[in-house]
Amino acid sequence: MKKTFLGVLALSGVVGLGLVGTVMANSAVDGDLPAMMASPQMIVLAKVTTLTIHTNIPATDVDLATVALNGVAPTGLGVDNCGHLVAKFAVADLALDPGEVTLTLTGLYDDDADEDTAFAASCVVTAK
Repeated sequence: MKKTFLGVLALSGVVGLGLVGTVMANSAVDGDLPAMMASPQMIVLAKVTTLTIHTNIPATDVDLATVALNGVAPTGLGVDNCGHLVAKFAVADLALDPGEVTLTLTGLYDDDADEDTAFAASCVVTAK
C-alpha cells in the first residue's frame, strides 16, 4: 500500500512538472506580436542535438513550408496545446558558434491573399 501511494505521488509530481513547463513556455511568448522561446536556452553543442522553438503564432495561420530558423528548415513542425506553432531544428544544421547567439524564426502567414505576409521572431540563446 505504501509503495503504491509513493508511486502515485511520484507520477503526480512528474505530470505536474510537465504541465508547469507547458504553461511557462506558453506564457513566455504571450502578446500580439510574433514571439518565440528556444528550449533549451543553454545549448551544449557537444550534447544537445535538437532545439525546440515555441511560439505564440497560431499554427493554422502559417504556410508551414516557409518556416525557417536562421535560414535552416525545421526537422519537425507541430502544434502546442494552445494551437501555437512549435518547430524542431537539428543543432548541427544551425552551425552555432559558442557564445550568445540570436536565433530568428521566419516564415509566411497563409492569409489567402495574393501575397502572403512575412513574420519574424527572435530570441537569444547561449551556445557552449
